[in-house]
Amino acid sequence: MKRDNLILIAIPIAVLSVIGILGFMSTQEKDEQSDELVADSIGNEEIGFQYATYVDYNDKIHFENENNVIFFSASWCATCHEAKENFKNNLSKIPGNLTIYEADIDRFKDLKKKYGVTVQHTYVQVDKNGKELNQWIGSNTINEVLDELV
Repeated sequence: MKRDNLILIAIPIAVLSVIGILGFMSTQEKDEQSDELVADSIGNEEIGFQYATYVDYNDKIHFENENNVIFFSASWCATCHEAKENFKNNLSKIPGNLTIYEADIDRFKDLKKKYGVTVQHTYVQVDKNGKELNQWIGSNTINEVLDELV
């Protein structure tokens, strides 16, 4: 009788384990696929002949503008979400020669290290070659970001 009970318990545990492993593998595959994508544009609004953009950062990005800002955010950061929402709602205020890149601080550890970033909600202004021009923490609106540019 004990053996039958043990089998009844072991079978669901084995099935749940297999489902968990398959789910984990599926998540890993999605992450790898997203790493291969070029910038996924969050917003792209035409301003005259130029485009003001706010995009997700990825390893394949080459800075095209003279003015670029990397916004180090985190999915768990409430103030980062507020800033992101403000940027998306005010795309027309982003000058055509500026691109803001959102980089997940938990995902892009090498980038974080390169610029000495230690906390989320940090902004790093870089030139076309990726050279740091300025760094600050905590802007919540596009106007505050524009005020910090050098």
